[in-house]
Parts: sequence; C-alpha cells; structure tokens
Amino acid sequence: MGSQIFGMHPEDPFAEMDFLVEAFCHGDYSLLTDHLSDSGFLCDRGIDRWNVMLARLAQDNSFRVKIAEFLITRFDSIAHSPGSLISSYNPQQIIRHLTSASRAFGFDLFEFNKLRNYTALDFGAGIYYPLSAAGLLYANGFRRVFAYEPMQINEIFTTLSFKSLILEAIDNPLKFKFSNVDLDTFVLRLKELIDIGFVQKVSSFATLQKPIVEIGPITLVSQLNYVPARSIDLQFSNSVLEHVTQLQADFLTLRNKISKCGLGLHVVDYLDHRHYFDSNISPIEKYYDGELAGINGMLPPQLEAEVCSAGWDLKKYTAKRLPTELFSSDLRQMLPEIRSVPQHILTEHLNYYLLTTLDFPA
Repeated sequence: MGSQIFGMHPEDPFAEMDFLVEAFCHGDYSLLTDHLSDSGFLCDRGIDRWNVMLARLAQDNSFRVKIAEFLITRFDSIAHSPGSLISSYNPQQIIRHLTSASRAFGFDLFEFNKLRNYTALDFGAGIYYPLSAAGLLYANGFRRVFAYEPMQINEIFTTLSFKSLILEAIDNPLKFKFSNVDLDTFVLRLKELIDIGFVQKVSSFATLQKPIVEIGPITLVSQLNYVPARSIDLQFSNSVLEHVTQLQADFLTLRNKISKCGLGLHVVDYLDHRHYFDSNISPIEKYYDGELAGINGMLPPQLEAEVCSAGWDLKKYTAKRLPTELFSSDLRQMLPEIRSVPQHILTEHLNYYLLTTLDFPA
C-alpha cells in the first residue's frame, strides 16, 4: 500500500480500518473474515467466532447499528481525530477541490455575500456521504442545496457520518469554514441542519419509500426531475462524471435545471480507479487490459464532447498529470484503440471543468 499518486480516491494509511468499517456498515460480510485473516487482523482460530458474530449481524439490524457506530467512533479516534476519518475527510476534500477549481478559472466560489442568494446541486452526492458536502455548502452560505444520488444510499453510514460531521463542525468551526461568513452565522447555519425527523427521513429515502426528502435546507433526491426548472445557480460534482454512462442525457436534463447565470464546476479523475484500492495495479492499467471497474472509460475528449453536445460551453483546467515515465517504463502493448491516442491526453489525471450554458451572459 502507499500509492504516491494522489487523486480523488487517495490511498489512506488507515485503509484496513476503512474496509472493516464499511463492511460492517454495508452489511457485506462475504469476504470479511478472509480479508481480516490475510491482513493479519485475525488468527485462524478466531475465524469461527467471527463467522458466528457475522451471522448474527446479518439477521439483527439493531445489533449491526451498534457495532457500526462503535467501530466508526473507536477507529476514528485512533486514526485521525474524533469524527475525521468517516465524517469529515471526504466532504472536506470535495469542498477543497471545488475551491481549487473555481480559483483555477479566476473566481472565488465562497464569497458569502453572493452565496446567500444561490442554490446548489450536488450531482452524484454518493451513497455514504450524500448529505455531507451539501451540509457544508449550506453552512458556508448557500441559500439551499439539492443533493442528487440515483443509487440506493447506505442508511447507517449516511446517518452516522452526517450527525458526526455537524457535531464536529459546531465544536471546531474553523476546520470547516471555507467562506468569509462570520463565525456566529456559520454555527447558526450548522444548527439549522439538525432536523428532528432526520433519522426517519434518511431511512425512508434509503429504503426507497420516498424519492425526495427535505432535511432542513437540504433536499435529497433520487431523480433530477424533482429539482425545479431554472433553480440551480451552481451544479457540481467530485469524481462522478467518470462513472456516468449517460452523460449527454443527464446534462440535457441539467440544462433545464440551471438558472440563466448558473454554472457548473466538475472535477474528473481519469485514473484507473483500481489503483486506489490496490497500489500494485498501475494507474493506467485500463489502457492495457480494458477493465473499467465501475468507470465509463471515456478519454477526456470523449467526455468533453458528450457534455458539449448537450448544449454546454466547456472550459478545462488540467490540475494533475501523470508522469510520462509511467508510459515509457511499461513495455506492454496498449489496447489497439489507445495506441493512436496522443500521450498528452493519456497523461491527464485530474481535470477541472467550468460549464456554462451557450446563452450565458458574457
């Protein structure tokens, strides 16, 4: 472990803890004992006892919630600081990338006096942290935030991570304040996110009973048609577009949701995502074996063409490139469709995109 290439899915020195916590929260125990044994966490004579406990976890959801909460709390405090590994690392990273992207295009996203009239849309909010980035955006000044996640969210992880994030941000606001909003206002806005019916609302969304729930100023939706037309001033995503297969259709829909002066900020990671979970896999392995592992496999020009074909004007800033030595040191032959692609395209690792509609005022 210990990749030297930092991207949207960075190698974490506590990845084993992440695996254990996520396995308990997600309820997928099929490979858990094997993984723990291979990693040296579990001796052979303990496997039978673990299997008994996992069988009970699979049948008793209340017991699973207690175990998940215990692991998140205990491992969090050991790994970084209370709440940081699970609740704040991911959403803080998203906000930092949004800030970097806006500055790359010559403006500061987090000017509070502007934000308080704006509505944002988190496109592809994630199954584990679907409310967290939205919560931070609201606390930093946005008037309202929509969080769009079409996949079924993880109820336990979502509930615990959001609650922990809000409590930690109230306790340590300077760690999460990205805008020039004053400190008292920031904390007040955080407290507005404490919704009495929060747990029940997340549960109804996670179990697919409701496709839209209102959690204070945040609206969580599973379909874009629940977002009012012309209501979005900023739509953004973080390492999402490389996973989407129907880009043109989605951006045609987004075209109808954006306000006249609205814009999009998107961060796209073009690396082979398997590398983030196994550093022995090359970050460009997909160019040799064709395995896409959950990503759409589009090269930058293809992805950009899909978005532009939906009626968007696009500007690009390449924030990170792969070293050319990765290509020259690998003596294998690339896939036929990749061999003719210029190397400057293949080295694009992390791109920022600024999107405006074609009728955007000059």
